[in-house]
Amino acid sequence: MYRKILVGLDGSERSKYALEEALNFAKDTKAEVIAISVIPPQRELVSSFSLFTHIKDLIRKNYEKAIEEAKDLAEEKGLTIKTFLEEGNPYEKIIEVSQKEGCDLIITGRRGLTAFEKILLGSTAHRVINNSPVDVLIVPINTKISFKKLLSATDTSEYGNKAVKKAGMLAKSYKGDLGILSVIKIPIEPIIDLQEILEALKKELESHLVSLSEDISKEGVKVKFL
Repeated sequence: MYRKILVGLDGSERSKYALEEALNFAKDTKAEVIAISVIPPQRELVSSFSLFTHIKDLIRKNYEKAIEEAKDLAEEKGLTIKTFLEEGNPYEKIIEVSQKEGCDLIITGRRGLTAFEKILLGSTAHRVINNSPVDVLIVPINTKISFKKLLSATDTSEYGNKAVKKAGMLAKSYKGDLGILSVIKIPIEPIIDLQEILEALKKELESHLVSLSEDISKEGVKVKFL
């Protein structure tokens, strides 16, 4: 299903791992892989060290190295890879290149920021997910890219249902199984007849999940709702 994959690189071990998994997946599925490394704005840093004329070059070398390592890794696996070295806001450039190149999947590693760091800085992966018009896959270290067993969660909203249907399409394309999950959030505040309300919600939810699973099952996908 995925034919052109863009992988974001920042020189970290996590992004290298994501690239390797993307290449393995591409080799198995005959997809094309493109790698991008984006040099973020370093105005304050460069200004602080304006006496040192090679600071920008030193910063750039790390991103150039990430691109060269991507080429070497692809060559080791007998694959060709197209690369981009860009300057600017990383998430914006990743999305921009994905659109220009007609990519249908973006892959990034997971940096593992703390909750506090995410509040202050956000993360490139998080921003790509929220802004990309194409699918985004986050590959944590020590995991494998596989669509043989999928779990999709829905809150029964329009977007939640679209996610489930997309997961069904992936399961069909890659001959996988799909599990569908929805969780009822129990309020902290005491509510009269809460158990009765929860039972009614559960029945409505089950009915909704059954309807979703039946539609996907018609496409030949094995579906189980949890």
